[in-house]
Amino acid sequence: MTDLVYKSVDLATKLHKSQKYGNEPYLVHLAGVNSEYWTFKDLFNDKEKEIVQCACWLHDSLEDTEISYNDLAKEIS
Repeated sequence: MTDLVYKSVDLATKLHKSQKYGNEPYLVHLAGVNSEYWTFKDLFNDKEKEIVQCACWLHDSLEDTEISYNDLAKEIS
């Protein structure tokens, strides 16, 4: 896992810490999305793999948390 992916997981964990996905912590949903990445990872080059993994973890951040696009970009750069 790259540093950028670690940052994305850490940020997603912080942003969604109090949210639930059904009865489970929201992180369960994000981990499930990330597990789908592993099914298709061979379709991507190394840089794309990093981007897709970050997207798996952060895909709900803008719509389901208070973070802005600019703040999200700053956090993971």
